[in-house]
Amino acid sequence: MTEPLPTVPMGNTELTEDEIEAALAALRSGQLRQGAEVSAFENAFAEFVGVPHAVACSSGTAALHIAFHALLSPGDEVLVPAFTFIATASAVVMAGGVPVLCDVNADDYNLDLERALSQVTSRTRAACVVPLFGHPIDAPALAEFQRQFSGAVVGDCAQALGSLDTEGRALDARVDAVTHSFYPSKNLFVGEGGMITTTEGSCAAQYRRLRSHGRTGPHYHEELGFNYRMSEVEAAIGRCQLPKVQRRAKRRREIAAHYASELGDLPGVRLPSDPVTGTHSYHQYTLRLDPEVLDRERFSAGLAERKILSAVHYPRGLHEQPALEGRSRTPLRLPVTEALCRSVLSIPVHAGLSDGEVERVVAAVRHCAGGTR
Repeated sequence: MTEPLPTVPMGNTELTEDEIEAALAALRSGQLRQGAEVSAFENAFAEFVGVPHAVACSSGTAALHIAFHALLSPGDEVLVPAFTFIATASAVVMAGGVPVLCDVNADDYNLDLERALSQVTSRTRAACVVPLFGHPIDAPALAEFQRQFSGAVVGDCAQALGSLDTEGRALDARVDAVTHSFYPSKNLFVGEGGMITTTEGSCAAQYRRLRSHGRTGPHYHEELGFNYRMSEVEAAIGRCQLPKVQRRAKRRREIAAHYASELGDLPGVRLPSDPVTGTHSYHQYTLRLDPEVLDRERFSAGLAERKILSAVHYPRGLHEQPALEGRSRTPLRLPVTEALCRSVLSIPVHAGLSDGEVERVVAAVRHCAGGTR
């Protein structure tokens, strides 16, 4: 009897033996709370992204909250893309600010920098750029934006570890602060965990205070802060994974290149744009399905019938999220965001895919698009 084919998942969060051993060593040490392993991970991470300072914390959302809390006064506005995960905006609200929801580019899904400038007011304190799905920010466009924009620029790189610009630099070296997430779906995953990077030592010192109740000495607290520390076990896993990030990103790019060669001729299917502005890390491989040609729910169900999982990131813009109603500001229309929400569908691209699984994804997508060879 032929064995049924296993499901091809959207992600692969299986730890390798060396990562498990690193976690066990941290457990056996008896030092579970933040300690030497966290410091070592911070140093290695800072070197990896090319900045002098990295501050580990408990999640990507905690990293965003700390970054905005350090930056904002009550009522300050932050330019935020409307097509992203809610944490990008909710962290602004939690820090007392007002997210100003902006439209994104149709080709790379990143913040439309030129249009965002038109939404600047006297209350605008910062802008948050999000290299969505791992597509790098256009470095020359960002430099021009920074020339015209007087506020701070924060990068939410939860999905972009391993992405580089045309000069081979990470976004961390380009903007005031960058946050990262190590959630299980990310390119580096420790369970939960996050990181803030900066080139400014005074900012790093404040981030370190804020993650630990504003503490600067035994039972001495200079400001109100949070309990956002990373554990030694998470840091041990992260430090073990860090040297593998670019190798895993390379595998993702190989899969993406194969998809581009095999799926580029399908009617009603638009593939992710190939970045001319740097190196994509492909946290997601996101198709756009023309609603007039292909029904997304039927397409996704067809993939599932062939045991290929898919996901919609994101089915609604932040301007449609009830949690942000009355807490954000938005223009009358966000046409690109709204079009993306109706059309995007992500298919598996993680580094754990075998060549055979990649071919199964190709065959299933072609079948569902009516392009079977």
